[in-house]
Amino acid sequence: MKFFSMIRGMNLQLFAEGAGDGSGTGENAPAAGETAKGAKNPLANVVYGKQEGAPAAGEQPETKEGAGESAETFDSLIKGKYKADFDRQVQDIVQKRLKGSKEMETALNGKISQMQNVLDELAQKYGVDGTNLEALTNAMHADDKFFEQEANDRGMSVQQLRQIKNMERENESLRRQMRERADREQAEAIYSKWMQDAETVKQQFPDFDLQKELENPQFASLLRANVDVATAFQVIHKDELIPAAMQYTAREVQNKMVSSVAANNARPKENGIGNGASAIVKTDVSKLTKADRAEIARRVARGERIVF
Repeated sequence: MKFFSMIRGMNLQLFAEGAGDGSGTGENAPAAGETAKGAKNPLANVVYGKQEGAPAAGEQPETKEGAGESAETFDSLIKGKYKADFDRQVQDIVQKRLKGSKEMETALNGKISQMQNVLDELAQKYGVDGTNLEALTNAMHADDKFFEQEANDRGMSVQQLRQIKNMERENESLRRQMRERADREQAEAIYSKWMQDAETVKQQFPDFDLQKELENPQFASLLRANVDVATAFQVIHKDELIPAAMQYTAREVQNKMVSSVAANNARPKENGIGNGASAIVKTDVSKLTKADRAEIARRVARGERIVF
């Protein structure tokens, strides 16, 4: 027990001073993994003492300084110093997606305005309500003068031209119905795709509700611009999701770092160790055997630093 009280908490490298018990020092010390007589050392795969960076018994693993601060620092930057730049970058991405739909909407509004001007002139000519398209159409069909010039140009009677016009209208109505059906089917396919994407998003974000998100005009606009559901959700909720993602990443990095430190500490440090045998770590002085104490003295004599 006297030996234990002497070395507990001490750097055993002090044994190197004046060690003269025949174990060998300096240049005459036996090679790693061998005893003084050159035989194979049975304790070669044992690691003695506390290892640098390894947590003590009952303590939580320590992490490198600042490891848990990266998420907070990034979060503070995108919400503070670089908030304008970050928001501008996100807006640029969204605006590029919305540009095409806005141009199409502007062109459509222009066409609607032109059509309305024509309807107003016809309604004024026939004395009907311009908002009543059926009444306006009937008034036009009953007006022979409306067809006379075209009938003369085409070499047929007004009655013949009326029949041709009726057939053209019916054909156009049929084509319109087909287009509307195709549009409906396309809309149903798009909505079905949204629902499938929503199920995928819910696996990552269980609280996600597509119907609720569609109540947000910005979210709906992104989907109409062919932005997928997951991207639209992340853009709209970036202020909530990015900090949470950074905290998760920080925890993952911390866990990997702790695992790496533990793996490195468990790795044998002597050249003679590691030929396929796993290392044994002994940190409890009270459990050291006589052979362990002799091995510790031999290693310290060779210059190894061992601390309990």
